[in-house]
Amino acid sequence: MPEKIIQVVTQMEAGGAQRVALLLHKELRSRGFDAELWFLYERTAAYADEEGVRSLWPRRPKAHEIPWLLKNLVANILRARPSVMIAHTHYANELALPIARFLGVKSRLAVHHNAITTYPATAQKIELWWKRLGVYTQSIAVSEDVRRSLIDWDAALYTDSTRCIYNGLDERGVESQGGISAEVARKISGKDLLFNVGRLTEQKNQSAIVRVLVEMPECVAVIAGRGPLEESLCGEALAAGVESRLHMLGEVSSEIVAEWMQRADVFVFPSKFEAMPMALLEAMHAGMAIVASDIPAHREVAGDCALLSDTAPVPLAMTIRKALQQQKKGNALGVAARKRSSIFTVQAMASAYLEAV
Repeated sequence: MPEKIIQVVTQMEAGGAQRVALLLHKELRSRGFDAELWFLYERTAAYADEEGVRSLWPRRPKAHEIPWLLKNLVANILRARPSVMIAHTHYANELALPIARFLGVKSRLAVHHNAITTYPATAQKIELWWKRLGVYTQSIAVSEDVRRSLIDWDAALYTDSTRCIYNGLDERGVESQGGISAEVARKISGKDLLFNVGRLTEQKNQSAIVRVLVEMPECVAVIAGRGPLEESLCGEALAAGVESRLHMLGEVSSEIVAEWMQRADVFVFPSKFEAMPMALLEAMHAGMAIVASDIPAHREVAGDCALLSDTAPVPLAMTIRKALQQQKKGNALGVAARKRSSIFTVQAMASAYLEAV
């Protein structure tokens, strides 16, 4: 078995890939492994207080600082002397794993959290070079959809050396902290509550939630997350006249997310593309009625326990109303979602990674 396991992720923030790495990190340590989780740099201090977790640079590095960041990475690898390095997200794969190979790390796993076609063009080229040169001892895809994207991209390189390992949650979940303020509780009282978690980006498509509020005056929406489109979404809500029914929480803890999932009526997840979305798994685990965009990843993960929809305002509103009706008649969707979530456990995920090394 490996003596030392290091995971590397590009940036520290409360994102899906980061949460996967943290859950895997905790499970490995609970099994007695000497494990650490490194972030190349810190975007937010989301996991700064976790044991065995640290950032190698205090902020997103400027171009002239990247050599110093890489020097820091080299020094830390030499100090830790891991036998296994697991890198998540393409920049971590492409920066950390070649250094790990040069420094003699025996097992080097490159984890792909999105389809290869979503990577920047330069990242795609580097990925191909490193794969051909044997920088990665194993490629991991977090869903069959991602695995197919790699094989379709280059069957000769990826067919036999790519393994699908589903993301997993701790089945015990997290306990809420009673984190909903009295002021917000008053504002949502008497209306159907829609909830979403995710970075505020084009990929996550929270703009669809703003637009659907125009069609659904009986609803309020709460979105947890930060990202580059935060100001744009607030401006869009103001222009549409729904700003009083849209509540932006910013980046919050898993405990606060759990509290909102217990209170909300429907989890709305209109992403344009995904691979193995942790927020969707968390909503399933919470037994929520779920409405999600009709994309391959959501069909693979949720199966029949979510209602999949076009994300244009009218069809999305129709689907949400259908989910609300089912939720109020016993929440069969939520019961099915909770049952299906038992497939995706952190224990199964950790065991699969250990087999892959």
